[in-house]
Amino acid sequence: MSKKNPNAIRKTRGDAIFGWVVAILVGFIALTALYPFLHVTSVSLSTNDEAFRGGFHFFPIPGKMTIDAYKNLLKAPSVWIGYKNTILVTAGGTFLALIVYTLFAYPLARRDLPGRNIFTFLLVFTMLFNGGIIPTYIAMKQLNLLNTLFVLMCQNVVSAFNIMVIRNFFMSIPTDLEEAARIDGAGHFTTFFQIVLPLSKPVLTTIGLWVGVGHWNSWFAATMYIQDKNKLVLQAVLRNTLILMSNDNASNFFKQAVEGTELGQIQVKSALIMISLIPILIIYPFVYKYFEKGIMIGAVKG
Repeated sequence: MSKKNPNAIRKTRGDAIFGWVVAILVGFIALTALYPFLHVTSVSLSTNDEAFRGGFHFFPIPGKMTIDAYKNLLKAPSVWIGYKNTILVTAGGTFLALIVYTLFAYPLARRDLPGRNIFTFLLVFTMLFNGGIIPTYIAMKQLNLLNTLFVLMCQNVVSAFNIMVIRNFFMSIPTDLEEAARIDGAGHFTTFFQIVLPLSKPVLTTIGLWVGVGHWNSWFAATMYIQDKNKLVLQAVLRNTLILMSNDNASNFFKQAVEGTELGQIQVKSALIMISLIPILIIYPFVYKYFEKGIMIGAVKG
């Protein structure tokens, strides 16, 4: 017979009721957050009659499904141009940001850095005050970066919050490892690249996910800095298309999306939104295992 653990905490009826209330509340919040995604997915795969049906849309109804919106959208050149530019900006911008973050955070994590508190103060100061949109635009123009993909990669390349998170993670790495490497003759660069960075995979993956999602979802910078339609990112294409549709303008994009079908605007909009989300939905599960660890360790030590 199994013996009961004398140290086990007995749950009262009030604890059980509280647990059920919390579970119901969390479930309701989760459903509230998940429903818009389910609605857009269902509408994008529905026929015209089903898409305009009133009520809730959770899943596509068999017999009233169609993938015509996706098939026609994937034939549109602007979608593939947007995809190409978005992938380049996201990959390049994330890589560039991680380089800057780590090279900035590593010296700040060392307590023997002269003027460390002053540099930290100047970094945190930028979280409260910045130059603003117009000075930033003028700076990009004077640097001849307008209408280039590099100007989009440079967005948020220096983030005080992200640098502080990485700095705190670096400070949580035992100093004994660095001291042992230094005894073996390793310099600062060897210690940084061969010891610190390999141990920092959780926080770098987490920050990289934040930066990558930010670049993927960004549209404002493209509308402000880019005039060439062949250099627009996918989110800017999505924004411009939805505005054209909402204003009832007969754009060539919309004409091609509904050609040979009975689709309406709502299915095309929903399908275009889903097309822009799919890559992030595919990547996220692979980096999620690092997410919680990177956040918790990077926030423990200040």
